[in-house]
Amino acid sequence: MPFNAYDRQVKDEMSRAVVTASPSDTVLEALVKMERTGVNVLPLVDEEDRCVGVFSTTDLAITTDDLSEQVNDLDRLGGTSRQWLIEKLVERGIGARKLADTCRDKLFAIGPDASIADAGREMLLRRVHHLLIIDDQQQLLGIVSSLDLLAAFVKGAPVSNN
Repeated sequence: MPFNAYDRQVKDEMSRAVVTASPSDTVLEALVKMERTGVNVLPLVDEEDRCVGVFSTTDLAITTDDLSEQVNDLDRLGGTSRQWLIEKLVERGIGARKLADTCRDKLFAIGPDASIADAGREMLLRRVHHLLIIDDQQQLLGIVSSLDLLAAFVKGAPVSNN
């Protein structure tokens, strides 16, 4: 039976172990958490476990726009680059900003029963690499990335004999 992207649901492809942050966390706390866990997006979850926002490396880039030239040079700085960025964030007071004040409040989310084709279409439309998977009560169920969707397509593709 051929692979059909409308038959697969995002709940079958999403990551359930999602690293989250609180809207009251600081940019510096988020950066440390992102580095420690290897993620580049943090859904913001309130006291009732509702998803109320998202903080990503894109938000960090926007927040540090006045450092953009130096941030672009971080790869050339070697091992001290992360420490340099943290020092600059602290020095300029950016690290103390609350995530609620720096993140996008527009959630790019989809329900768990949506097809992976619909998720891919939504990512392309919104120009994002991640979609939050939430239920009707805004509870975070998981996250799906463009790589998750690509993996689903590759797993479902016929094997080539070449």
